[in-house]
Amino acid sequence: EQIRADINARNGKSGRQICCDLDYIWTREQSSNSNDHSHYHVALFIDLEAYYRIGSLNQSPVVLDEERVSPIIPRARSLAERINRAWARAIGIQDWQAVGLVQFPDNAEYRLKPHDPEFFEGYLALFKRLSYFAKARSKDYTQRGVPDWYGSSHVPRSGVFLQRCAIGWE
Repeated sequence: EQIRADINARNGKSGRQICCDLDYIWTREQSSNSNDHSHYHVALFIDLEAYYRIGSLNQSPVVLDEERVSPIIPRARSLAERINRAWARAIGIQDWQAVGLVQFPDNAEYRLKPHDPEFFEGYLALFKRLSYFAKARSKDYTQRGVPDWYGSSHVPRSGVFLQRCAIGWE
């Protein structure tokens, strides 16, 4: 919702209509130590006009003095900050407390443009990268009552989907 709200606000200010479709896939993994908590991998598919880059995560609390932290949360400026804020709200903590819980790998961005001469190579690279989500060794399919290991938004079967940017994080 953080991303959709930002795009809707930008559309209102500029008068321009940016597509705010957001598609995603995710997988949940359990480490080899069964006592460890699950962790998630997510890939977002976003229109390049909406966000061209992830940007940086620069969230730190405003310290008023040694005992008080400002209750005012700074406006999230980048996609990374919006993702961090969404995760913080999902688990019920402040934005700055979630810094470090969402990790962005260095090579997290793939830009796919159907008419680009290098489209096919980029598509194959993204496919290979996302195939990591399907590895079986980190999922115990025999456990009963365990939440899903995979999920996604509804992804349309059309060329429109391929005009989006794929941005993932681990």
